[in-house]
Amino acid sequence: MRHLLIIIVMLAAALPAFAAAGFTFEPVHQVGTAGQFELVSLHCWLTNTGDDRDTYTLHKDEFLPADWQSSFCEGEICYPPFLHDVEVILDPGASAEILVDIQVNTVVGSGYDNVTITSGNDPGVTGEWVFAAIHNSCDVLVIEDTFDGTALRTLLETHMAPMIPGIWPRAAEAPTLADLQAFPKTFWFTGTHAPSFDVGDQAVIGDFLSAGGKLLISGQNAASDLCDPGSAWYSVDSCNWYEATTGSEWTANHGPSGPLLSGEPGSYLGDNLDLQLDLTQVECDELALGAGVGSVAFRYPNGNPAGLIRTDNGRLVNLGFDIEGVEDDRGTLATLLERICTVLDEPTGVDHPAAFALRVEGNYPNPFNPKTSIRFTAGQSGTGELSVLDLRGRLLHSETLLISEGVNQVEFGGGNLSSGVYFYKVQMNGETAAGRMVLAK
Repeated sequence: MRHLLIIIVMLAAALPAFAAAGFTFEPVHQVGTAGQFELVSLHCWLTNTGDDRDTYTLHKDEFLPADWQSSFCEGEICYPPFLHDVEVILDPGASAEILVDIQVNTVVGSGYDNVTITSGNDPGVTGEWVFAAIHNSCDVLVIEDTFDGTALRTLLETHMAPMIPGIWPRAAEAPTLADLQAFPKTFWFTGTHAPSFDVGDQAVIGDFLSAGGKLLISGQNAASDLCDPGSAWYSVDSCNWYEATTGSEWTANHGPSGPLLSGEPGSYLGDNLDLQLDLTQVECDELALGAGVGSVAFRYPNGNPAGLIRTDNGRLVNLGFDIEGVEDDRGTLATLLERICTVLDEPTGVDHPAAFALRVEGNYPNPFNPKTSIRFTAGQSGTGELSVLDLRGRLLHSETLLISEGVNQVEFGGGNLSSGVYFYKVQMNGETAAGRMVLAK
């Protein structure tokens, strides 16, 4: 018995200690933009933090436009695009440079690779990352709170056609000012990302609008995250930033879920456009006009604003609810998105109420054929004049207007004009407000 015990003790002493497997994977960038036939090369570092040499399997699932392709590189060695699995062997403490290359080709859009890394020594040690690329010819940059944005991509592609959105996964990487400025306009959907805007986002958005950027903000809790004293992310500085940047103030979270929003009469965005929200909209932000120059676009049943427009600091449409939560009844979503784009695309600097008691609210539809309604607001009643000019400034049409205090509307017919871009001016008492319209025959 004594000999058996000695043998057991000796065997136990000879067994090696359990070798732990592990790794770190550190992307330098996970999102990039490029033009046709250009490469988005996203650099990362893979490090073996385990006790033994390990073989790591890198697997990619591609969600890319039709003629795009992607590949892995390990240092100078690049694998063909059809290889979805590659192996990287590392000694303990060793690192390897990994590149996820996405080739952008002729199809305009955006896509991503879902990359999974698994330890060969312990398959339970694994991780997952998203790497995305956006064609720089997309009509609008869409900042989305999740990693892939599939549901939002489908919604926008369905209801914004022929405009093409480029999806930027905010959960993977935050965009820079240069990223936003590379596109004609930006839609920022806060979703469930918390806080809605961190300090980095705040700096980027503030600089973007100050430089004349065009921005849509849409999301529940986008305001309350920063301005509700009961929020985990509340701070005086963040709330001050929100109010100063958006020209909006948070007043309350709206309940119950699924309210019917009424479009504001006379608002280019909201006029005759009521929105039914679905039951996912349980914590919408009730807003109020704050600093700067703005106007109400939508209201909740209790009369408090649900959506506001600001035009004196870039161009901003600020919605206290998720556009994804709007029920599509008889083309509601397409109309809403078209109007948002038109509001954002109106020329900056010509319709600021701070500078003019007379201001243009836009024309609808735009583009139009053959008629469109031009909306403008006047600070007083009187006689004015509507002028239509071509791109060279030549006068094509002029008519006298009887203007009322408040919102006015005049119909313009372009039946005798050819397709193209035209400017219109409303003049009254020495003041002028102008806008741009597109005739598409």
